[in-house]
Amino acid sequence: MNTEANAVPEKMIFRQTHAHTGRRISVTPSNSSTRHLSYGRIILDSSSKSEEFSTGERETGLVCLSGEAAVSVDSKDFPLR
Repeated sequence: MNTEANAVPEKMIFRQTHAHTGRRISVTPSNSSTRHLSYGRIILDSSSKSEEFSTGERETGLVCLSGEAAVSVDSKDFPLR
């Protein structure tokens, strides 16, 4: 049997990841059935207008779901819409 068929449902479903503003990591290899992937959300509003963080050696992808943002990496700015 493959690993996906044996995965525990509570390690595959993460609810209310939209419930907090700012940056929050919700899924990691330590709390899910993923081996290498982590997932987080950054929700910005008038009370939390920006976030600053470092991902170290990890690769990071950002997707803008609504609105727009500016991302600065190594002193270079990238607009997201």
